[in-house]
Amino acid sequence: HKQRPLTYKAWFNLKRPANWTDTWTSDQKVEFRTKLKDWWIELQPQCRIVNVHDFSSLRRDPEVNVSNPLDELVTLLGHGGPHGLVLIFIGLAWWLRTTSKAELGSDVLLMQFIEDFNWVLETIISTQDSDTK
Repeated sequence: HKQRPLTYKAWFNLKRPANWTDTWTSDQKVEFRTKLKDWWIELQPQCRIVNVHDFSSLRRDPEVNVSNPLDELVTLLGHGGPHGLVLIFIGLAWWLRTTSKAELGSDVLLMQFIEDFNWVLETIISTQDSDTK
């Protein structure tokens, strides 16, 4: 079951304030980051997931075990709506806003997340480009 963090619902209900993360406590930051990471893993095609608890284990060779995994990746992630990439992007922006400059260089999970998000975007774009040729 793909469950986005409830933080988004609260943000929507407050009419999407720009300063949303300014009042988050340390516990709220940790909770959101954990839930965002877990949601990202849940959104992935099964062929990318090696260990549902280990974000760094997401495979970047999704042609394994699925007839057309790139199509599956695009279908799962390349659309708008409640599970779209825009909300993941907003979540990453919140994560960045709530990370101090001192913490930024040592936040390995954030760097892995950004790297994987970038890989997914590049994969979707390259798949879309090849479909239009």
